[in-house]
Amino acid sequence: MTINHREIMWAELELDVYCGKGCDESEPRWHTFAEGDMDSDTSTDPIKLDATYFPPGTKVSVSIPECPDCQLPRMTFASHKEDGSVTISHEEKCDCGFDWVAWEQNEYS
Repeated sequence: MTINHREIMWAELELDVYCGKGCDESEPRWHTFAEGDMDSDTSTDPIKLDATYFPPGTKVSVSIPECPDCQLPRMTFASHKEDGSVTISHEEKCDCGFDWVAWEQNEYS
């Protein structure tokens, strides 16, 4: 038997491109929506999905941007430090030359 799925919640990782003392820094934040809500919400907190809230069979999906020129997904890099911490960074330019940083500034300003 095939069970169809209906999307009821969405979240997009956006940038607040006006952070810092000089309003020239970027901070990631989640912009969340849910079916039936009158408005959306933004937060820098991690998204937490309480398994008891959802019925069995619920699926969660994540979509990342792909380059509009060559359709490759934007790469994410992790640098592991000796103290066990991890620094995450994202590809600034695609191999084909597409400028992801310029896209971010245009998309979220």
